[in-house]
Amino acid sequence: MIDAAVAKGKVLPKDRAFFFEIAFNNPKKFTDYIAGAVPVVAFGSVGLGSTEQMPVDQEVDVETKRLMSEKKIGYGRAMKELFKSNPALEQRYREAHRAQPRDNTAITQ
Repeated sequence: MIDAAVAKGKVLPKDRAFFFEIAFNNPKKFTDYIAGAVPVVAFGSVGLGSTEQMPVDQEVDVETKRLMSEKKIGYGRAMKELFKSNPALEQRYREAHRAQPRDNTAITQ
């Protein structure tokens, strides 16, 4: 039971002993918990080298932190420099965070 939960990413290997005690003393409680648990480990590849598209927020964050490290500057300044050097990324970021207009059809006067 525990090995399957570890394989699915629902239990970290370091927590195996903790969950073993629960599974041994109350198997139903353990299986109910695991059935509803969200994996704490994401298997697969995500990031700049993967084939999956990285969410724009994560892309901006990774690149901003890289600039911070390289240039020894703060987050805000690094983000400004990133957007200055990559207008297409800034446009995707702004579109993702653009406020959606509210539907005011229900308001009558």
